[in-house]
Amino acid sequence: MGQHEYEYLTEASVELLDQMTGIDHRSMFNCLYEFEGSFDTGFTLLSVQDILIKRRYVYAIRLEEHPDYERFKAQLEAIRTKGFEHILRNPSSEWERQSNPAIAYWNGTHLCCEAGSEFWERLVREGRLTGADASPPSPIDVIDVAATIASFAAEKGAEYRELLSWWYSIAPQALLFGLSSRKAETARDDESILRIRDAVTFTKAYEITNDYGSFRYPAREHMSGLPPATTSFLEWWFAPIWSTSSVRGE
Repeated sequence: MGQHEYEYLTEASVELLDQMTGIDHRSMFNCLYEFEGSFDTGFTLLSVQDILIKRRYVYAIRLEEHPDYERFKAQLEAIRTKGFEHILRNPSSEWERQSNPAIAYWNGTHLCCEAGSEFWERLVREGRLTGADASPPSPIDVIDVAATIASFAAEKGAEYRELLSWWYSIAPQALLFGLSSRKAETARDDESILRIRDAVTFTKAYEITNDYGSFRYPAREHMSGLPPATTSFLEWWFAPIWSTSSVRGE
């Protein structure tokens, strides 16, 4: 059973980031999809594909522009009438995770790939992508992306309180599962972590009750037996729902 909550989180976050200017959309999108990929999720690029193409994170080319089109013409043409299909490194062989993974996909009209992917690198090497399009996404910590989302969501108002509540429940996992460079021990002094928590407390997004997967807030009584630093972090992070205090730094 897939963890669809992470897919919903990514989709909603991409849609919100698309409304922002002056940010590195490609790198933030790449970070979100890498974070999502750490969980049991499926292929989710199609749900916000128009945004990803517009922001130059996904590149769409004609099927016959595949660098190995003549070599694999029969296999590639066989997918033309399909609505969706993964395209393997060697389309004439069976899928294999290491030796023959999916490196692109057919969206029903175009062959598509993400910035930084193997297929994208091939297009760059062959001079098909140049300038900014030939630069890979920059590494960004998912907590920094979440902080950008949280601050903007708080400015936008009630419409995005639910998204804030999702990040409120999910953000600790980035720290505790090693998916962020941030540590629970120093969380209270981290500006990005504080921005997320402040946005949640300012909008009172923690008052929204989510009853789906990891969007559910943890119960305080289930946190016993954790390392002291983890317990201290969670007591502070979830103070708005575990106690009457929501003051920054308490």
